[in-house]
Amino acid sequence: MCQIEIWVPKEVLLTTLKKDHLSSASTMARGKANELNQSLSLLIFALQIVACAHGGSKNAQFNWAFFILIASLCTYHIFFTASNDAVSDSSSAMNVANFIFTASDFILLRNWQPELRQIGQRRPTSEMSVWERLKWGFNLSVTPRTLGWSSEPTSYIRPKPTSGRVAFIVSQLAWIFFYYIIFDATSMITLSIPIYGKGGPTFAEYGWIWRATIWNHVLNTYTLLSIIYSSASVGTVALGLYQPGDWPHIFGYFSRDGYTVRGMWGRVWHQMLRKPVTSHANALTEILGLPKSKFTAYFQLYVSFFISGLIHFAGDYMLHQDWAGRAVSFFVLQAVGITLEDMVNAIAKRAGLTGSPLAKFMGFCWVIIWFSFSLPWWLERNFHAGSFDEGPRLPSLIMGLWKGDWTPSRM
Repeated sequence: MCQIEIWVPKEVLLTTLKKDHLSSASTMARGKANELNQSLSLLIFALQIVACAHGGSKNAQFNWAFFILIASLCTYHIFFTASNDAVSDSSSAMNVANFIFTASDFILLRNWQPELRQIGQRRPTSEMSVWERLKWGFNLSVTPRTLGWSSEPTSYIRPKPTSGRVAFIVSQLAWIFFYYIIFDATSMITLSIPIYGKGGPTFAEYGWIWRATIWNHVLNTYTLLSIIYSSASVGTVALGLYQPGDWPHIFGYFSRDGYTVRGMWGRVWHQMLRKPVTSHANALTEILGLPKSKFTAYFQLYVSFFISGLIHFAGDYMLHQDWAGRAVSFFVLQAVGITLEDMVNAIAKRAGLTGSPLAKFMGFCWVIIWFSFSLPWWLERNFHAGSFDEGPRLPSLIMGLWKGDWTPSRM
């Protein structure tokens, strides 16, 4: 590799160094006096396990104190700390924000819903020993979709794998490689489009048609999450900690349910937040004494998406260190889209226009257009703050074999 030397005037060099120093100092602080400590997330997680175990005991009347402590630590983590890695902070903030609603679900709303029981659990939690309740709380806390529990959303997830352990591991390893190739290819495409770069141009500057490229980013996110999930399944099944049946795919079927916005959010995309958001929506409905009706169903829909927006807003806040994030607006907008969609479907059903291949095709077109416009509106600002360029990246097999560049960056 040849070395290129460039002469720079002394005045320009000193000015540049000074700016870099100030920029570096600003980046380190990111407006916060306290350095983010990732071990705080582990402490919050541990407190949730203890709270779940204590809540199942016979003397659990002060369990709400655990929620106050957890919520306080989460608030401190999100709004009063930061590190020099904004993208990592953003992901951490969303996880921590989710802890608030998960803890509220398991602690405050425990009496507002049926008793949480593992499938096959023979004794009430209150009759278990402390160690058994801690294991019970751990198992509950590591299953966001409550798989293997009485509240398991069986109608919203894929069928559970029925293969043996070896066959499951081999199959998952093949899928991981497949996901990796797609992730690699979509990453290369994203790196080639300036809109997705840090400080890049807006979608409006490039023209409306470029908004459709957001689906490449959706596929990129889909494959990354699938790699992480499938890798966890391989590791835990190989160690004998879980069975193949404990690992149904994290995502649903786009070809079957992806022709409506409701289907995209309710069945195709991951359901990791379904329980905490719907539990709070249902509890609020009971508190307000709302009767079962279409209005109540849509009220619950809007509350659920609002809570999801709050969780994602925590990530926006940590990324930008301001209150201008669009996550809440975006997720409430999804409820609006579903409402409009239901109205059109009701009219089409009366006219006998539903159920045909043409109707389904029109539905896919609608979904593609809807997310091509709504997703960039939320994520554009995040892209320009470096959410992709500075986000998680794997070595590139495609560029490595093609040009010998195993860690490509934006041109």
